[in-house]
Amino acid sequence: MKIIQVSDIHIGGDYDGQFKVKKNFEEVINKIPQSIDLLVISGDIADTDYEANYNYVKNFLENNIKCPIVYLCGNHDNGEAMSKVFDNCVVGKNPFVMSGSNSIITFIDTSKGVLSKETARLIPNNSIIFTHYPLVSVPHKFMNKFSLKNLEEARELLIEKKVKDVFCGHFHYAYDELSEVNIHITPATQCQIDAREKEFKVGSYKPGYRFIEIENEIVKNTTIHYL
Repeated sequence: MKIIQVSDIHIGGDYDGQFKVKKNFEEVINKIPQSIDLLVISGDIADTDYEANYNYVKNFLENNIKCPIVYLCGNHDNGEAMSKVFDNCVVGKNPFVMSGSNSIITFIDTSKGVLSKETARLIPNNSIIFTHYPLVSVPHKFMNKFSLKNLEEARELLIEKKVKDVFCGHFHYAYDELSEVNIHITPATQCQIDAREKEFKVGSYKPGYRFIEIENEIVKNTTIHYL
């Protein structure tokens, strides 16, 4: 199974033209190969004018992408508006589970900044997870203050569920760490944030995305691409 993950689009988050959010989003989508099996949009899709901006994203994707699309809610998103606009929209406590090709892929909503026990109980064992927040601690001096609220509990829940790989966004940089739970952070299309600085600093204006290949329940390959 071949998957593209796109994250942190932030339509409406241009900040007086500092970020070219629509241009970046459209260029990333136009770069994606048509041979993929799934596109995952992993949260922070819009910052303002939610229904209008969600409809813009939906219409652009439907006109340019042929494969199924799953939309995850981020902390900047409006879950109610997302539910009105998008199909395959993951909002609320119930995970969306996709089984096939000997793999179980589970999509969960962490937009409130927590992995609840109620949600964790519904995650099938040995899942590959897609969500917005990193579910374990990662090194980022600025974004760490905006981490998941229950990181230690989340790590224990993931180990209990035998989760090996988590794909997420939120931190606006690329990061992979192979450990008890493998964490894969996908760069934003809006901008990248310098992980070495305690205060906000743009690390790069280049938009990025992630390619993932899953085979027999194992992440066979994953690579980061920048425009």
